[in-house]
Formats: sequence, C-alpha cells, structure tokens
Amino acid sequence: MQDVPLPGGAKIPAGAKVVGAIVSVSSVRSGKQSDGIISFHFNEVRHNRQTAKITASLRAIGSLLEVAEAQLPETPAGFGTPYNWVTTRLIGGDVKYGVGGPVTDSGSATVGEGTREGVLVHVRAQSTGGCPGESEGSDRLQALWLFSAGACGVYGMPRLRIVHAGRTVPVGETTLSYQDGEVNLRAGSGLLLRVE
Repeated sequence: MQDVPLPGGAKIPAGAKVVGAIVSVSSVRSGKQSDGIISFHFNEVRHNRQTAKITASLRAIGSLLEVAEAQLPETPAGFGTPYNWVTTRLIGGDVKYGVGGPVTDSGSATVGEGTREGVLVHVRAQSTGGCPGESEGSDRLQALWLFSAGACGVYGMPRLRIVHAGRTVPVGETTLSYQDGEVNLRAGSGLLLRVE
C-alpha cells in the first residue's frame, strides 16, 4: 500500500503483491459454539516480474471500518485546505499530521512522519500482544501504512483472534480463529506484516 524503504536505500514500491497460501481450514466445536480456524502463510513479494522470497509474521489486523476511519480527516477540512495538511487517527491510536508532518503517539511523542500513502515510524514493542519493537540499535523508520507504531493484535473485529502470529514455530504460519462462525476477512481489511 506504500513504498517500503529497505536498508541500503532500496525500496519495495507501492503496488507490489504479497503472495501466500492457505495451509488449513477447520472448525472446533465447544458446546453449542463452533469456532472457525484458518492457517496461512505469505512467502513471496512480486513486482514487475521480480519475485523475492520472504517469511512474514502477522503483527496486526484492521477491519474494513478501521481502515476507512484511518483515512478520514479528524476534523472536516476547511474550504481549500490541501489534502497534505489533514490530520488522521491511525489504527492503534497514533495521530498523523499530514504528509511530511509528524506522527505522534498517545503521549504526544513524535514516533515518525507522514507520507502520501501512509507513515514511516519507529516500531514500538507491545508486551500485551507479544509484538516486538525495533531491533536493538536500529534507528530505521518502517512503513506501516495506516497502522500506529505500537499497533498489535486485532482492531474492529471483536470475535476474531490471532491464535498464532508466525513469529515462533511454525515460523511464518499465521492462525486465526473466529468465535462462533467462519473466518471471513472482508476485502478492504488491512494486515500489518513483519517481514524477515
């Protein structure tokens, strides 16, 4: 969804495709309730006839509504206010102050900067969701599209749960469960992946 800067100045351009496969689909019955379960992995990034092998774990999921709200200005723009100046609230709570402006966390600390397609931020660890932060000593900004620097877990889908994010064995395999129903990620939902 946005250019992803890589070490050494290279980048994965916006529009590249992440490709994967479904590993298994099942359901687990508990009393009258039947939870849907799906496991999948992403293993390639493709762009302009080039393919790169990857291992990806899941950091966060945002519903279609969360994605849409993260793209709407917090306050209506005045007549003639350029898009580049609008303030938006990201999935997870950080605030983006326009294109080229700062991205701040809930304590008003600057964690990155806004871009036309998303944000570039310093990823923060979230102990409650088990999401790691930056590598020790790394000061590199990461592309997170519409997600906050500390986004971790599920946003806007209360019955969906990340059972396995793919950071541990089996590495790269994500498992989701949906309480009392089938797992159904609607088009327009957002996934925040951590790629190794």
